[in-house]
Amino acid sequence: MYLLFHDGIEFTSVEINQLKSKANGGTRLVISYISIGEAEEYRYYWNSNWNKE
Repeated sequence: MYLLFHDGIEFTSVEINQLKSKANGGTRLVISYISIGEAEEYRYYWNSNWNKE
């Protein structure tokens, strides 16, 4: 299972915890990544204090 981030809204800690729980009561490891090659100043996470080279 994987989820794609498209709408610019960050997951809450409650939503992350829900992802960690399976319907059958088991648990799953939730991992994520951010592609630094795609970091752009127009993205929601951009910090205006970062320097562009």
